[in-house]
Amino acid sequence: MIGWIQLSRQAVGQAEQALHGDERGVRDEIGFLVLHQAFADHFFPGTSVLHTRLKYALFVPWLIQASGGDEKRLNDLELRLQMRLAKADPEGGGVIGGSLKNRLPAQPASTIYWSSLARWEILSPEVSGASGRRAVLSRLALSQRKGKEHRGDDGDVDIAAERFFDPDMPACPASLLTSETTQTFKLLNDEPVFLLKKLSGTKTPDGQLSLFARMVRRSGEWKEKELEEGLAGSSLRQCASAEDQSRLKMAVNVASLAGIGRAVYAALVERLREKDGQPTETTHRDHLLKVVEKHIEQALAVDVQKLSTSVPNLHVSNELMTVLTSTQEWLKQGHHSRLSSPMEEAYRRAEVRRKGVLARLATSQTGVTRRGEWNPQDHALAEPLHYRWRNVKRMVSDLRAGA
Repeated sequence: MIGWIQLSRQAVGQAEQALHGDERGVRDEIGFLVLHQAFADHFFPGTSVLHTRLKYALFVPWLIQASGGDEKRLNDLELRLQMRLAKADPEGGGVIGGSLKNRLPAQPASTIYWSSLARWEILSPEVSGASGRRAVLSRLALSQRKGKEHRGDDGDVDIAAERFFDPDMPACPASLLTSETTQTFKLLNDEPVFLLKKLSGTKTPDGQLSLFARMVRRSGEWKEKELEEGLAGSSLRQCASAEDQSRLKMAVNVASLAGIGRAVYAALVERLREKDGQPTETTHRDHLLKVVEKHIEQALAVDVQKLSTSVPNLHVSNELMTVLTSTQEWLKQGHHSRLSSPMEEAYRRAEVRRKGVLARLATSQTGVTRRGEWNPQDHALAEPLHYRWRNVKRMVSDLRAGA
């Protein structure tokens, strides 16, 4: 018997991310990403780790409008744009799906940037509460098809008059839809002015002007070397509010502690594999010593007990708190080539709580099996948290170049 299973685009996207997760270093066995997301959402609201170039914030609305709400038409337009961008830049400088031949990625730009359009108020408030991209496409299609009043659950709504995107958004260039000329990410004419206005108003989750907003307000003043300083740089610190200056310092220290934690996890799996009788190299244990040497000072500077009050939207679980404190205790003891039993138990409990039977540190036979399936060479070497800085830096550079 032959059967067919039809998967949604969202399901395919999740599967694709899972397949590529380890090589990108984004698997989160212990829970460190809660720290990453809280600080990143606070400093850089509306951004995503999947974001690449700023002009997608215009490409996506333009193509959605041109699609008339027809999802197939939108897919065709996105694929065409994808191929033109990739042709203009064979090195793939931020082209979403640029490495693919004649097909969209499981998560195209219109999906990746969707929540940003609402967060940055490019998507009109009248529709930003809709349940995602597909819902808005349906409403747009209905407005195109009927062009008259439609009775919905909330009564009569003049869908034809409904505004889907900010009316001040630059008009879609005719060449985007009618030409096969080279297409780039360069911001032209009034495009940087519009995006500057939108991004310079972004707020933190507690309603304060964000660091991202402060950065884009002085986008034309940034020098490349200042952006290269990173989160610990004096230029970014001077750009931040007084409150965020202290948060930035804490975020840099937390990034180091979490980076060591990621390295500890991989080293523990390696050691347990060896105990299981699996042929195992010392790649991650060797790397752990390098990470500790480089980041121990910052990692020990973290006041773990104050973490939950440092950022308004940060909620640290008891298991993660124990992981962080046990890691600091181990760092204080020295002898970093030896992994302590209390620390191993803290990491095991945290992973089992998150992953259940999929936990690699589990002492059960299932844990042994999971470790046997783990290839140390395919597991990315641990790094500190980046808080989406590379993505943000590139978008600010795009704005700076167009200003």
